[in-house]
Amino acid sequence: AKALAEEAARAKRAAAEDKARRKQAAKEKAMAEEQARQQAIAEEEARLREAMEEARLQLAAEEEAQRLAEEETRRKADKAVQKQERREQRAKDKARLEEEQKLRDIVTAEVQRRVAQEQGARLAGAASAAAHQAEEENARAAALKEQAQLKQEAARLEAIRAERELME
Repeated sequence: AKALAEEAARAKRAAAEDKARRKQAAKEKAMAEEQARQQAIAEEEARLREAMEEARLQLAAEEEAQRLAEEETRRKADKAVQKQERREQRAKDKARLEEEQKLRDIVTAEVQRRVAQEQGARLAGAASAAAHQAEEENARAAALKEQAQLKQEAARLEAIRAERELME
């Protein structure tokens, strides 16, 4: 009976030890599974972080490419606007120069017209003065001629009178 009791106690102890071992093994298995789950979560988080970083870098690269494209478009638009402004300014300058040339031509023509008018007036004045002088000289010549005729007539009459006196 004692041996049976010892055997039962030993079996009970062995069962308790076996139960404790199974419990420990289950605990270790649960810990290993938890550790594996934690490891899988950590790996998934790392993979997600890496994917997010890659996506962030991709987005940053796309934003930079977009910014550069917009900058290039803006630069080309500014260049086109400046080219158009220069073209318009050249056209305005050309029109202004043509207008100034027309005004200079008008002023030159007016000056030439006035000079010609003044020269014509001077020539007309000189011709008028010459004609007036010629008229005066003709009048003087006519007066002198008439005076000479009168003197000649007076001398003839005087000669006739003197001849009559001699005859008487």
